Amino acid sequence: MEKGLSKYWTPEAEEHYKRLLAGCESFAQRDLVMNVRDLLKYDLRTKAGKAAVAQGRLRIAVATDEDLEEMASLAIVAENDKGIEKGMAIEQLEPFQELKVKELKELQARIRTRGIKRSELKCQKS
Repeated sequence: MEKGLSKYWTPEAEEHYKRLLAGCESFAQRDLVMNVRDLLKYDLRTKAGKAAVAQGRLRIAVATDEDLEEMASLAIVAENDKGIEKGMAIEQLEPFQELKVKELKELQARIRTRGIKRSELKCQKS
């Protein structure tokens, strides 16, 4: 097993996430799949795990406003899936999406201000 990988990560999981990434149609979808993959794949206490987290921060730092809006939309739908199942209209979620976009823009500004060190990004191969 490669150092830094979770003991539960398998070659089958690697192939599964490669297929998922290949099917992504947008930046936001790709970011979501990569975040989930990184959480499952890496022991986040290791250098490789910290590099994966830094890559996620870098994706947010370089995202456009449209990307952030789509990321917020995906997050709101994922967080409120049960509300939609109970008959809540998508339009009722719009105020929450605006808040999520604001949160993402604030996060992006903090990341850009703090920066990402090149040494944080070096360990990750994929």
